Amino acid sequence: MRSTSALFLLVGLATIACDGTSSSSSDKSSVTDRNSDPDDRSARMRGQAAEGSANGTVEVSIAATGQVVGEGDIDAAGRFIADVAADMEGLVVRAYDASGQLRGELLVAASGRAESTTSTAPMSSETRLEAEVFVAAHAGGDGEGPDLAVADLRGRIDAELAATIDAADDREQEVRALARAMVAAQAAELHALAHFGGEAGAEFEPSRSVSVEMMAEVDAALDAGLDAEEADRWFLELEEDAADAEGIGLDVMAEAEASAGLALRMTLDGLVEAGMAADATADEGARRAGELEARVAAEASVWLASSAEFSVEVVAMTEAAADELESDAREASDRDAAVEAWTDFEANLVGELEGGLSESAVVVELMSSVDATLTTEIAAAVEATMVASEALVVGIDTLQESWEPDMEPEAVAAAVVDLRASFHAAAVSDGLSSEARAAAELSMLAAGGFGGGDRS
Repeated sequence: MRSTSALFLLVGLATIACDGTSSSSSDKSSVTDRNSDPDDRSARMRGQAAEGSANGTVEVSIAATGQVVGEGDIDAAGRFIADVAADMEGLVVRAYDASGQLRGELLVAASGRAESTTSTAPMSSETRLEAEVFVAAHAGGDGEGPDLAVADLRGRIDAELAATIDAADDREQEVRALARAMVAAQAAELHALAHFGGEAGAEFEPSRSVSVEMMAEVDAALDAGLDAEEADRWFLELEEDAADAEGIGLDVMAEAEASAGLALRMTLDGLVEAGMAADATADEGARRAGELEARVAAEASVWLASSAEFSVEVVAMTEAAADELESDAREASDRDAAVEAWTDFEANLVGELEGGLSESAVVVELMSSVDATLTTEIAAAVEATMVASEALVVGIDTLQESWEPDMEPEAVAAAVVDLRASFHAAAVSDGLSSEARAAAELSMLAAGGFGGGDRS
């Protein structure tokens, strides 16, 4: 079972901090449809406004259209209470100081039902960027735009990425670039789920998979003092748990994340080349993508080794490699460091692509624990995967070179998943034994993952 310890530990905090019940997303069709006719029934929001906004005001609007649906005051301690139309989804709360200057923003999944009170996350640089990116993705003011998954978006944007945008020379340009990249990433995730996840993957919709009640619990915990990094992880775990409940395996989720990260990096790198984004934005976005892919790949690699019933020694070596990958990627200070974390993971599992199999690699230990026939089959399967990964890198380079500024995010997503589907077809053939297939899939996670596909 995937980790949901944060959810169980903090549910009590969330219950205390959130009175009443927030609106359900179980039957929603879109943000626009849900929010098209707000009535005079009201709910209440409360939270910590941005620094410098004490004694000012807050305004609540529908992110996709800009329609104002609530307002309130900020007290001397920076706390706000806002009355807002009930049952609204996809909202932005903006804090203004006493002179009317904008001081901060945050994205809220839903306002809650009539007469309920919902706590929000404290405003920060990170919440500001989340709100700006969501609004930019729906630019146009008519409510049209991608049905972005709020939990996924909030999990992908972290404090380091927000700090990079804070330091940008042209903030609006970088926000637009990130919005475009996030749309491509989520579209690629959907394409990958549909391609690799069978019927369950095709029917799974991340934008509707995490209920607004669950997201409200995270916000309430943040208001009660939860660390923002823990909240980012919690948002991502909510989506993973929803996928798990629908029978979508970790191997599929790992492929979805690899596809999402590749689409995001390809978009940002293309925008840099076109003079439409800064290098720092692309590099920090790639660093974060490498970290997120590492989370899922680490879990998937251990699951693969355990499910294949490898020896205790092989499983332990896989766990050690997975732990190192996740730790190193999380601590990576930049894009190059993230690539290095993935390069080490590949070496720990299969060795360097050009240097051949390492004696300390997981697959070598695996081959030493099986009979000669299986050893030969595993070696051939791993070699096929390594050749396929080299072709994947060439394909990524070619696709990046063909990227154009007018290329729609959906087209980028489709091209990325087609490329990765070809990689899978070349790497894993029919008729492999369970051991050889698992070895090939482990190799694919490493050699076909972030490090091999990043063009930094």
